[in-house]
Amino acid sequence: MPVERRPISRDSPATIHTSGWIRIYAVASEMSLVTITFGCDSVELNDYLEPFALPDIPAISADRPTAQRGNYGQVLTGHDNRTSFGHRDYFIVDGGSNHGVTVGA
Repeated sequence: MPVERRPISRDSPATIHTSGWIRIYAVASEMSLVTITFGCDSVELNDYLEPFALPDIPAISADRPTAQRGNYGQVLTGHDNRTSFGHRDYFIVDGGSNHGVTVGA
């Protein structure tokens, strides 16, 4: 059964999982040969690839607004569908830029 591919959106949230880093060593018009240079997990058919770039780490906001009862969010899912989290973990919440959320907030 083919996997349904939908764009990432508020109604279709997703996480991007880094399986590892690859190095391209031969390129042809229709395909390339690569080797895995660093593995975090299994690399599988139809995995998404993107060029490596160091992440921009945002500064922690000095502004600490008070909680707004009418503006609460909900934790949806985490890396590998985890449901509990600790220091330096990543997860998805149901609030985005259309809710006023910004990088570093």
